[in-house]
Amino acid sequence: MIASNSSTRALLRRAIFAAVVVTLCPLLTLGLERSDGVADDLASLVRQKQYIEFVRQLDDAQSLPPSDRNLFEGILANRRNQVPESIRLLEPLTHTLTGGPVDRAELALCSLADDYAKSFRYADAADTYALLSHLPGYKESKEDDTGCQAGLEAERWGLLRQAPAQSTTIAGPFTLDENRTASGLLEVPVRAPNFSDHWILDTGANLSAVTRTVAMQLGLTLSAGTSTAQGSGGFSVRVHTAIVPKLQIGRATIRNLPVLVFEDYDLSFPQLPYQIRGSIGFPVLQSLGKITFHADGRFAVHERLSHAQSVPAKLYLDGFTVLVETEIGGKQHLLTLDTGATGTFLSREYYEAHKHEFGAQEPRELELIGAGGSTIIRSYILPDVTLNIGGRGVELHDVCVLTEPTGVPAEFSGNLGQSAVGLFSSYTLDFRNMTVSVDARAATTGSQKSRGTAAIR
Repeated sequence: MIASNSSTRALLRRAIFAAVVVTLCPLLTLGLERSDGVADDLASLVRQKQYIEFVRQLDDAQSLPPSDRNLFEGILANRRNQVPESIRLLEPLTHTLTGGPVDRAELALCSLADDYAKSFRYADAADTYALLSHLPGYKESKEDDTGCQAGLEAERWGLLRQAPAQSTTIAGPFTLDENRTASGLLEVPVRAPNFSDHWILDTGANLSAVTRTVAMQLGLTLSAGTSTAQGSGGFSVRVHTAIVPKLQIGRATIRNLPVLVFEDYDLSFPQLPYQIRGSIGFPVLQSLGKITFHADGRFAVHERLSHAQSVPAKLYLDGFTVLVETEIGGKQHLLTLDTGATGTFLSREYYEAHKHEFGAQEPRELELIGAGGSTIIRSYILPDVTLNIGGRGVELHDVCVLTEPTGVPAEFSGNLGQSAVGLFSSYTLDFRNMTVSVDARAATTGSQKSRGTAAIR
């Protein structure tokens, strides 16, 4: 996806110079061809979302012209949550790129629009996505996970066009006590004027969410228009947006919090059983900076840990989706991290690369539950999997490997839910440095649950 010159003596000098030019021209042309090839390779790696390899090849790409260098460095800054730097690099390129091939324009505009959304510049995000969606030759397909579905994103962010920017202030480090639900999800107490509740912590949610009932209790004004949110199995539901003026989580105060407003039944999961009343999504969690999840359910912000941590592993972002660099079977993989999901699975992408491991094993059925309903997917079972994060391993048993897509774009190699990350004594997400580190002390082992909630996107 990502991918990557007055005398006979004077006449003699001119002749020599001409010969040098003739000699060098093929070399200069070859250099340009090599540069174009490098840029094409980098662009391909970006489209395929092979970000680990993209970083390697970009580090080795010495022949890129300045404009291509800025393009790919800007894309990398976006994936590493360096939003101001990404905007600085990509904004000057937009005028030139929109007049060229649409595939190259898409690389820049998707990342730039995403930067605007993460900066809470909702109108700029909507307008940039709309610009891309109207470029000649642009094609949008929900089945294509290499693009950013610019038309749909323009609609979504357009609902927040007039909304003020979200802000977060933290009075100091804090820890919230045990808050794990019977279904394995993590809840935290939240407060607003004349309102208190418990909402789940959900790194898999692109925006925070509430039910219509909660929106009424908070006295929120819903958007006149609606857009779509996507759950498992490709199910999509229509949602409104709203702004929560002020919300307290521990010693953190979030102002102008954008939320998706679902019908109550769309966030009801009788299979678990569990009713989500509200969720704290990625924009809030990353604004807290450094957060730690403990196996006993404690949630800490800017905690000073007294025990050793593993070597930090890298985090990436694909839009608002958190990706963890992991190692399985001696190979590096990017897995999505969804603290709002109970289950862990490996994706069809992983299955296609490891078909030979399953032999004559009969596939089983896995129920994935998400907003809008549930879906049954044929899957195989890996009896034992060692998952390494930053050199620290945890043993997983009976891990489902899907043979079909879930309907959620960009599945990567799988998803880490509570059944995996909950086995570490603790793990810390540092969104400033984009790393994850786990407790270096012994972790437990666990069996995979047969079903789990999926991300709300």
